[in-house]
Amino acid sequence: MNQRCLDLAILLGGQRSALGPGARSLSINAFLTWDLIRIGMATDEQLRVLAEDLELTQAATERRGRIWWRTATARGDGLVVVAAGPHHEGKPPSDAETP
Repeated sequence: MNQRCLDLAILLGGQRSALGPGARSLSINAFLTWDLIRIGMATDEQLRVLAEDLELTQAATERRGRIWWRTATARGDGLVVVAAGPHHEGKPPSDAETP
């Protein structure tokens, strides 16, 4: 691993840290005409704070079988940002639409 690789790790780690203490993952995917940024948060409360900070206004609860998690999304000019909280098992709470 060379210095450029180490510099990239520091740069990306700094960007992840700038999202707040609960940011666990950050990824960027480039498509032909738009970019996708995905953010993984450690807790639902930290997801709520990040969604408010970044104005991620489309809240949803995703389900796959017995597993569910909250998401917050925003779409703009050539950019989609999706933040997700941790996975939970069982039935979502009644306020499941609020991240």
